[in-house]
Amino acid sequence: MASTLPLTIKPVFNRTRKAARPRRLEASFGNGYRQRAADGINPIEIELTLGWTGSSTDIRELIDHFEERAGYQSFTINDATIADDVTYKWTCDDWPYDNLTDTIMTLDATLRKENDLI
Repeated sequence: MASTLPLTIKPVFNRTRKAARPRRLEASFGNGYRQRAADGINPIEIELTLGWTGSSTDIRELIDHFEERAGYQSFTINDATIADDVTYKWTCDDWPYDNLTDTIMTLDATLRKENDLI
């Protein structure tokens, strides 16, 4: 069973971004004609970028969550303002962070929607 992303602090709104990228197969023919088809039954890849600025304790909780899952174990997000009203599984394989001061940190995480069964 997937764990849930701990959201003790909300992501910064202007650092939140959602991107969709279609996967397709394409064959090119000699006369300039191309044929395209969807690659699989879920051909749209969704990436969600979230950014946080907060206390070192809150940011460290998020970093620990991502490190425990090591980029391959999925998790859910229980916040409709971030991930719609539907529960999806997500993985995160990129989460750079910085220390602004001794007690304040920033974190940017790129999440990828997984099409696994819930």
